[in-house]
Amino acid sequence: MNSKDYKIYLRALEGRTNFSIEQRKEMYVDQLGDEGEKYFKSVLDTIENIKYISNFEISVSNHVQIDFLVAASEKIFIFEIKHYSNEWFFEDDYIKSSNGQKYHSPMLQVAKIKKEVQNILNKTGISREIQTFIIFTNPHFNIVGERPPNIILLHEIPQLFKIIDTHHELDNEVILTILKQFESIHSTYYHKNIALVKDKVASGLRCPKCRKMYTISFSKFQRKYFCYYCKEHLNSENIIYSNLQELFIIKRKPFKLKEAIEWCQPVQAHTVRRVCQKHFKSQNVRNKRFYIE
Repeated sequence: MNSKDYKIYLRALEGRTNFSIEQRKEMYVDQLGDEGEKYFKSVLDTIENIKYISNFEISVSNHVQIDFLVAASEKIFIFEIKHYSNEWFFEDDYIKSSNGQKYHSPMLQVAKIKKEVQNILNKTGISREIQTFIIFTNPHFNIVGERPPNIILLHEIPQLFKIIDTHHELDNEVILTILKQFESIHSTYYHKNIALVKDKVASGLRCPKCRKMYTISFSKFQRKYFCYYCKEHLNSENIIYSNLQELFIIKRKPFKLKEAIEWCQPVQAHTVRRVCQKHFKSQNVRNKRFYIE
């Protein structure tokens, strides 16, 4: 199972079973990363005529993943996003937290990224200076001790508006187009699959908006339901489809109609059947099994 599929698999299982310490750590890091990147994308989108790519993977001499790369008038900016909270300090090649967490230093990470992007610029004859920044987007983050260069905290983000020059819009777009030619999606394969016994995975409906379990109220014949956590009115078909996707991801093989009905309780059987037939492909004429390509 490659890294992307593994993350999707864990996300589908979230709230339905007990995770190991390692799995909880992976989920925590991924969720923090998603939140920070979503926030920083919103910041960049406020800059008029800005040209950037995000979640971009390249491989010239080494494989790297770039959170955000901005093509500006005179420079290329590389932004690595971190959404850590609490107090952290840099020590040798690591960043460590006051509660014992420890990761490889993002300074090493951006140096590796910069080298790969520079290799592409050299190959393609693009003459632009590369500048890297590590952005800490969580308001509850603080650095203790010596602070490395090119670190930007949340309250310092307005500095970026002064240094990102978005003139020469067409040239910037051309540079991004050239860089995209070097995109190389890399799959890291895990040498483990999670073997879960069926009765250890909880059925029940998750809200597709806030992803909370057991917060939706149901009554017969309603087309709209209400999540009491996120206060959203939800289409019943969307709820069922989203949760059956998770069933397919968790099983990693086609599911029976009976399994779908049990998974989506207390939704009525005929409603689940309709969603299966409308949105999923099926195997066999009798005893159909449903799946997504």
